[in-house]
Amino acid sequence: MRNVDPVMYDRQDKIVATYAPTDAAGYTQLTITGTELQYYNAVTNGRSSSSYVRKGDQLTCPQPERSYTIRKLTDKELDLYLRGEYQSYGNQDTRIDFTIHLDRQ
Repeated sequence: MRNVDPVMYDRQDKIVATYAPTDAAGYTQLTITGTELQYYNAVTNGRSSSSYVRKGDQLTCPQPERSYTIRKLTDKELDLYLRGEYQSYGNQDTRIDFTIHLDRQ
């Protein structure tokens, strides 16, 4: 995983804030098999996996529930988009979406 781009939106899908790309909180590797997304965290040396179903450009994981959209897929790069859930902060509901940039090996 190269980095993650977070963007905050309001309920009208207007951008509230953008953030500098960040590292992936220790997650350095994502392996995609025919049925699973396998995560590796170099900081904790932890591994986890989620089964998924692919339909078109959507990778949907039932547990933990999340759905990635493939934004870019080349021989060298994969960008996955993860739409966040709305949360209340003060008098405003916002969500944070993430684009995860990966270098393919």
